[in-house]
Amino acid sequence: MMEERCPWCGKLAIPTPRQMQILQLLKGGATNDQIARALYISPSTVKNHVASLMINLEAENRTHAVSIAMERGIIGGNHATVVS
Repeated sequence: MMEERCPWCGKLAIPTPRQMQILQLLKGGATNDQIARALYISPSTVKNHVASLMINLEAENRTHAVSIAMERGIIGGNHATVVS
């Protein structure tokens, strides 16, 4: 199975399912600790996923990553719920 790549930059066009979950939570304003608790993973794992997303989306920061993902239709307009 071939991976779908972005026609503009050649990077992976579709984030992993876990990265999609993280993008949705980032969109809702969640911190790394909140995301970690919501997804039952460590904050350092969240940090690694966010860093990977930023590289793949060529984003300058978390907010920019969410903005790019929304512009490209990777994530929609609904906010994810964060459990504190």
